[in-house]
Amino acid sequence: MMYWYVKFLGLIFLLLSLSSCGGGGGNPSSESTLGNEVDNAYTGSRTKAVLTRSNGMEFVQVFLGRDLSSEIIDFSAANRREGLNSLKTQQVINDLSKVITTNQRDEIYLGRTANETENCSSGGSISVNGEVDDITNIGQLTMTMNNCIEDGVTTNGSMTVDITRFNKQFNEPSAYAVSFNDLTMSFAGNIYTVIGSQSYDEIQRNTDGFHNTLVTNMLQIDANGKQVFVENLKVVDGQIFTGKLFLGDYGYVVITTPEGVGIDPLSNNFIYTGEMLFEGASSSSIKITPEYNETTFESKLRVDLDVDGDKVYELRATQGQAINWNSPNGFLENQPPEITATTEIRFVTRDAPSLDDLRVDEDIYIWISATDPEGQEISTYIWTLESAPAGSNIQVPSNSNTFTIITTDIIGDYSISVKATDEDGFSSVEFINFTVLENQVPIAILTDETGTPRLGTRISLNADESYDTELDSLNYLWTITAKPQDSNISLDASTERYSYVSFFPDVSGTYSFSLVVSDQVGGSSEVQTISVLIPDNQAPTAKILDNSEFHKVGSYIVLRSESSDSDRPAYELNHSWVLSSKPSGSVLPLATDDLEYFQLTIIPDVAGSYTFELTSADRYGGSDTKSITLEITN
Repeated sequence: MMYWYVKFLGLIFLLLSLSSCGGGGGNPSSESTLGNEVDNAYTGSRTKAVLTRSNGMEFVQVFLGRDLSSEIIDFSAANRREGLNSLKTQQVINDLSKVITTNQRDEIYLGRTANETENCSSGGSISVNGEVDDITNIGQLTMTMNNCIEDGVTTNGSMTVDITRFNKQFNEPSAYAVSFNDLTMSFAGNIYTVIGSQSYDEIQRNTDGFHNTLVTNMLQIDANGKQVFVENLKVVDGQIFTGKLFLGDYGYVVITTPEGVGIDPLSNNFIYTGEMLFEGASSSSIKITPEYNETTFESKLRVDLDVDGDKVYELRATQGQAINWNSPNGFLENQPPEITATTEIRFVTRDAPSLDDLRVDEDIYIWISATDPEGQEISTYIWTLESAPAGSNIQVPSNSNTFTIITTDIIGDYSISVKATDEDGFSSVEFINFTVLENQVPIAILTDETGTPRLGTRISLNADESYDTELDSLNYLWTITAKPQDSNISLDASTERYSYVSFFPDVSGTYSFSLVVSDQVGGSSEVQTISVLIPDNQAPTAKILDNSEFHKVGSYIVLRSESSDSDRPAYELNHSWVLSSKPSGSVLPLATDDLEYFQLTIIPDVAGSYTFELTSADRYGGSDTKSITLEITN
């Protein structure tokens, strides 16, 4: 029967494959921890590599693998520069471990001498030999692969496992070292030699989880001598990676995970959370991140390359691109965000203001919108007041704001820029330029449309010809600055705002008015004044016309007023008649209704002399009286 160490081999291979296929983070040691044999076996470049468009993807593929099932690359034979990469190695080792553990994984194992052999799934075998202490479960095991075929890879050679600490509670080793010398793998017609070592140390383990450190040094050499060297790769808790990755043709890069990553070596995405960095010479770098599509609910790997070390990733490649990741064309140019500014001038009373004819104390509402062609988030918005007139106190918002209100304060030209930067460090800048002009005050023009002013005649003053050179709407302020002492005229509030006023003078004398015209931003014209002289009232001239045909007793006598007034129409006059004398014995009355009418009709009742008086008066105290005497016969 198989023992606990057989069960343990599955864990060893899983951890070994994880370190082989990827990881990185922290501060790797500057000195190699390999034994002399592995150190001497690597003969490639040991200088730090400059990451370029032509070699950047090769580092990624060697470390993560490039035959992902989502076919992110062209894996035709013509493009296989490294047929067996780290991901493929991982898959093979995982399958090898399953051969040993498939049928015995639930047994209770006791420490003793091991000598077991299992067949591989596609041919060949795996043998396990060694001895562990019955009490401490510490010892050494050797696994030998003899033409073992798993996942299309044929493996030969051996690996040695030294168990230095054992956790009896969980019936598993908690510290061990694995070494493999001249392990060979054949894949797709290519043969690879793998040399290296790995140490595992489980610091703490309980029912809530465990903390561990895995350190790997591994050299892989193909039949053509191409070398891939992982030096001092440390994996803490399966999330924090530090180490170096050497490619013989280029040198090494430092692999880090600043905040840890989530790694699933069996998924199509491998890295499903976090960020992995490759740091090259001259500050060149590669960033590897998962990219999640909220619409399709799919994750893909994204690789960004900073060639010139300015912390801006100029090039990118995304899993699923229909291009060959091995070629320089595998990277696409990163695109900067597309940024637009929308402005609106609010709370002004003038018509249709624009950014090139603003006035002081007007508000500009500014909205910023930015999108990234690659779907990246916009990480920062930086506002800058590029230029402003001396003395201006205009303030721009703090970074990351997408809205602000600017209140103009000084005449002059202004320029504000907003820089939107995406997660790759690419930026676009939008400028908002505006001009605050000196307001041109309106011109007030005042005219009197009355004609000849008189008491009681409507006086009309008009300012319709006033204008503003900037075509602003105008407001009007009329004021009575002087009037005769006894006058009671006034202007109501509504009249003051119109372009015209009118009034009826009630007392003769001089009436003076002032006018100020203002625009919508507070500019006011010079004061315009006008005075209207209302002359003293001219009394009307009374006149009596006798329209009678006969002057006899019993006949109709018709008297008519022909009074006139030089100041106003005669029909505005008031008339009163008085029978001042009549013959003795006459009882002739005057009808009341006739006394204030312009015409008087009577029938004399006695022969003799009759005297009538007509008084014609205007509304302003002017009057004139005339009389007429009629001789009446029988």
